[in-house]
Amino acid sequence: MYDFNSILQRVTIRDILESHGIYSHKNRIPCPLHHGDNPTAFSFNDSTFYCFVCGASGGLIDLLIQLTGANRREAISQLEKMAGLEDCHTESFRDSRGETPFRPVITDSAQLEIDSLRLDLREIDLLRDCITAMARLAMRAVKEGRMSLVDYYTILHYTEAAGEEYDREYARIKNELTMKKRQISDAKRRANRRNRPQ
Repeated sequence: MYDFNSILQRVTIRDILESHGIYSHKNRIPCPLHHGDNPTAFSFNDSTFYCFVCGASGGLIDLLIQLTGANRREAISQLEKMAGLEDCHTESFRDSRGETPFRPVITDSAQLEIDSLRLDLREIDLLRDCITAMARLAMRAVKEGRMSLVDYYTILHYTEAAGEEYDREYARIKNELTMKKRQISDAKRRANRRNRPQ
């Protein structure tokens, strides 16, 4: 079994963009989601992206969902294929590595869902840091006379609204993660009771 870090080590936001015919040597491009013409609207690093125009943001899974219209499970499956991991669920793959085939209570896809939820939480933390930095930069620009107070308050309003949205999304994902862990824990307990010798 592998975790989401196995995908992160093999696939980047740039790989996803290039697989959809979007090539660039820079990390700022026109947004491929709202198809704007601002050449620096869409900012990305290896694992996260953000559009300063339409507000789209997230990580690998979110980008695939928004580019292709796939659901979460389909996006995870596409990432597995891009990372070359799609065969590691099969017994023939395990046999080739000398591993004993097994039927785990926690399936690889269930574990992958948990790992992707954890990654979503880390992405939200990163995005929170970004909007905090944006507010600080705007304040510095005002102090240096490079930005008007009207523009500053517009940015401040945006960052506060984005922060509230991230807080709501964080709470939702945290709750989903807790529920998923509880389901898996219950499944393990039931399996252990069934496998107990009579």
